[in-house]
Amino acid sequence: MIPQKTSRLVLGFLIGIPSLVLLTVASSLWHHSASQNNAPAKNASSIGALQPINSAILADAPSAAHQGLDDPSFLRKLILTTDDYAVRIELRRRLFHLLRKGKRSDEAIQQLKELLDDIERQEGESMAQRVALAEANTLELQHDYAVAVRAYDLLERRYQSGPFTAEAMNHQAQCLLDSKEYLQAERVWARLTTEYADSAIAPWAWRKIALAQLLQSRFDDSLNTLDQMIVLYPRTEFEEYARMRRGYVQVKAERNAEAKQSYDAFLGFCPSSKYCRLAALQRTAIDVSESIGARASH
Repeated sequence: MIPQKTSRLVLGFLIGIPSLVLLTVASSLWHHSASQNNAPAKNASSIGALQPINSAILADAPSAAHQGLDDPSFLRKLILTTDDYAVRIELRRRLFHLLRKGKRSDEAIQQLKELLDDIERQEGESMAQRVALAEANTLELQHDYAVAVRAYDLLERRYQSGPFTAEAMNHQAQCLLDSKEYLQAERVWARLTTEYADSAIAPWAWRKIALAQLLQSRFDDSLNTLDQMIVLYPRTEFEEYARMRRGYVQVKAERNAEAKQSYDAFLGFCPSSKYCRLAALQRTAIDVSESIGARASH
């Protein structure tokens, strides 16, 4: 039998959130369309975001406590003196967010570790992993990417080979990408494709590696990554995407002649792919752009 206050805690931790559309990072309308239609939701996790600090649970704390709930030192003392698990967890969460909002990220991550320790002792490692992912996801949704990256990294290292580790790595890399830390994002996704090669996230990670390389203007590396996708995922939508995407990368590299060849080769297999319309639009845009350029030069 789970105590009533613990039941309230569990309900407070896990709440579903609508999937968010992938935030596009390239300015081109082509890339915007491709990302919006074909990539998984960037910010949605399998757990969801945590609810705000549960004031109903904190109402059970000693009345004197409410005078210092915005004071980290006071919260630490209160955490050490309360025997109520549900109250203590909410106090730890409040302290964690106070510290990270105050730019005290090292202390915040230490408090997150202590929060997970507390949950593990009371409810087990499985619940602690869920809470770790949900807390990190909440930070990502609030665009606090720096602390979110550290929270996802903590989950990955603390629960190696856990059920949410690959997902945490994927989110960590996305936060790095959103922070314009393209090389670091690429490296995390590369580790994911190696350590979790058979996971459902792996093919999406390959896509993101190619994107991260493109955003660094490493066009040949991006093309090579797409070629690897073609070999790794034959007769799947990921092969189709990689073949279509080659043309886009070549356009960004200002290799229009090569891009036309790539698009024409891909369109030769249409209408069997869901990317046919997008590829046709992008191929036409090359001709239009060249036509406008030719007229302007006269």
